[in-house]
Amino acid sequence: SSIDLLTGTWVHEKDSLATLKIKDKSWAFEYEGKVSSDDEVYDVNLTDQLPEFVRETEKAEFIILTNKTDTMYFEILGLNDKVLSLMNFPTGRLHLFNRK
Repeated sequence: SSIDLLTGTWVHEKDSLATLKIKDKSWAFEYEGKVSSDDEVYDVNLTDQLPEFVRETEKAEFIILTNKTDTMYFEILGLNDKVLSLMNFPTGRLHLFNRK
């Protein structure tokens, strides 16, 4: 499943000090190996629809990250045992991570 493939440590392609740690539906943004605070840790929810941003006819897999103060939305553009490619909504920014 996607959550199994997501599990692990990912390094941002453009900034090797920026990493994601994903484990058991928990998603932590780290920088230089440090989690800044609880604000940087999110619960992961995978879904095949994101009606706020994408027509329901679109077949895709989306990630919704939530914590006490924030919600973030991504589309999984690519995911395998080496690479994680995400597009952020609503900015449209692309993020590419390599498995550590």
